[in-house]
Amino acid sequence: MCPYASIYQYQTQILPKRHVSSLFSLTEDEIRGLAYTIKDLFERYNRNLGDIAYNMYFHCINREVKEYHLHIDICPRTNIHAGFEISTGAIINSVYPEDAAEVLRDKEVNKG
Repeated sequence: MCPYASIYQYQTQILPKRHVSSLFSLTEDEIRGLAYTIKDLFERYNRNLGDIAYNMYFHCINREVKEYHLHIDICPRTNIHAGFEISTGAIINSVYPEDAAEVLRDKEVNKG
């Protein structure tokens, strides 16, 4: 998912279908699915954006809490901070999340 009003261009979030707060609560099948999803996403990033740096943030806690939902943010480092960003601390993202999702969705990724 490309979140609305994301800070970084092509930022994505991965959320499990089942509500869990912790990575430790994932089943083996869910862990395999998560690994496949991350691998597939990085292949799409590489195909569309080239060989870029990124940050990956795991938002989780070590116990189950009903109010908290595990999610992962992946932020490609495509932005170049210029005078406005440096002087104000505000980051401008020139790619709408709908456009980012379309770019990442449309490209075929080698399966194998």
